[in-house]
Amino acid sequence: MKNSKKLLAFSVMLTLLTCNLNLNAAKRRPERKIEQKQSKRHKPKMLPAIPSEDAWCWQTYWYARTNTNFYPVEEEQCYRSNQIDPQLLPEYIRRYGITTIIRFRNDNENRAWGEGLDWMQKEETIARALGIRFYKISTRGQKLLTQEQVIHVLEIFKARRGPVLGHCKQGADRTSEFAGLWKVYKPEEDYWIAKLGKERWDAKTLAQLIEDRDITTDLKELDFAQIKTNAKKQFSAKRFSHKTSYVFPEKHAVVDAWQGIKWAFSDRFTQNVAEQLATYWCIRPDWILG
Repeated sequence: MKNSKKLLAFSVMLTLLTCNLNLNAAKRRPERKIEQKQSKRHKPKMLPAIPSEDAWCWQTYWYARTNTNFYPVEEEQCYRSNQIDPQLLPEYIRRYGITTIIRFRNDNENRAWGEGLDWMQKEETIARALGIRFYKISTRGQKLLTQEQVIHVLEIFKARRGPVLGHCKQGADRTSEFAGLWKVYKPEEDYWIAKLGKERWDAKTLAQLIEDRDITTDLKELDFAQIKTNAKKQFSAKRFSHKTSYVFPEKHAVVDAWQGIKWAFSDRFTQNVAEQLATYWCIRPDWILG
């Protein structure tokens, strides 16, 4: 009898102890879940490390492909991107030997997603400190470059000392126009250097050299259809615009209207572009030009 009472008492104590342990465990579980959620929510995102001067590591390659929209227009000569993080800019300059940067942005335009407040100012400061030729061309994504701006870009191409980088905010519309101009300009530059010699090649006076000739006849050796096809590839939103899926089709007008280097210096610039715009969406030239 005594043994049975002891056994019963022991069973009750064991049951109470087990219940107490289960209650304590149940109380702790929600706390652990909350702690886990909070730790995941507040865990800082780790950015890839900035490589040293002697390293071009995979972290920078990953960051470039996912955040800077950086691509070659022509290897070792011309590159395109969006607004690059100033911390990474020196490495891009060193890696690709960039000597000239053209920024197609307004100083007061809205920042892109993830862009720091002073990125544009830092970019210019860093570029000039590294001896880079830095140019600012103020334009908007919905606008075409004016004739003066097109001529300015051509003169920058002519005066370059090495690879040139062109960019806007997201590397889409304005950058595509820059890259398209390079693709239609470069074959002619090669042609005229071969024909006239490098010392005589001058984009400013070229129109005078060919004033009395038909540009299409004089450049019959060039395949303008293929040149324009190569230029239009630069407008691919799928490849070159990682944050937007649309590039204004009016930008193609500059390429479609191109009739040789003389075209940029022609008084018919606006009329040529306006005629091309009419073939797209019948958009009023006064809305898109200037």
